Amino acid sequence: MFFVLLIPVLVNEAKVISSIDLQTITLIYQEPINTVETYLRTYNIIAANQTLETLLSEKIMKLLQMINFSDTFTTLLSFAGSFLISIFSILFITFFFLKDANMFNHVLMLFTPEEYQTELKHVLISSRKHISRYFIGLLIEMILMTILLWIGLSVIGINNALLIAFIGGIMVIIPYIGVIIGTIVALVFGITTALSANVHADILQIAFQILLVYGIVKIIDDFVLQPLIYSNSVKAHPLEIFLVILMAGSIAGISGMVLAIPTYTFLRIVAKEFLSQLKFVQKLTEKL
Repeated sequence: MFFVLLIPVLVNEAKVISSIDLQTITLIYQEPINTVETYLRTYNIIAANQTLETLLSEKIMKLLQMINFSDTFTTLLSFAGSFLISIFSILFITFFFLKDANMFNHVLMLFTPEEYQTELKHVLISSRKHISRYFIGLLIEMILMTILLWIGLSVIGINNALLIAFIGGIMVIIPYIGVIIGTIVALVFGITTALSANVHADILQIAFQILLVYGIVKIIDDFVLQPLIYSNSVKAHPLEIFLVILMAGSIAGISGMVLAIPTYTFLRIVAKEFLSQLKFVQKLTEKL
């Protein structure tokens, strides 16, 4: 459903961008462009005989020269093959785990010594409860963020408000960075659509309105939604969560940030069962 909704809009957005009269827009915004060029020359960022247009052209050409298109094509083919195999593997394994819900537990019990089986059962029950609550809370957060963004973008008159809000809501799954990605998508869609309809559109006002909507929704998310979800589901302090996400991002990038909270919750549950004699673990898991 995501791709069925997204692909037509992206194709339409490409048509919108191609229909923009760049020459007219350049003439309209010539004065601000000249101001920027003067500022860049003052601080020796560009040469005296260089323009912003030539600077951008040079940077784009250098970027294209750095790209080896043969290697890129090979990489894309390799990625496509790996992606299809991964999807098949996930679906295949998931089917049998759903068919036999206790398969994973039975396998773990086979490799666990008798004296630790009681603790392992507690770990499995507790981790399932807490991590399930976290993902349910995350799903609710994504839905609420999509609704709030949809309302805000509709009020300021942005086309495709529902799809843009949906992308913004989905990006919530990436802590801290997701909202930046969602905002950039909204700015690109909003500004290009406005310029295709009217080259004299006030893009600064449109950009300000979009940033205002995302800012207000982000404040609601930070001070209302996230504290409720994180504190009630994983029983951890917000600063604790922030540090965990920061470390996970440094180690494994965006995928690490996405998996940081459920992984950290599972490790705390394991520590509580097997290392409860340590004072540090007692303090860290007192709310679990």
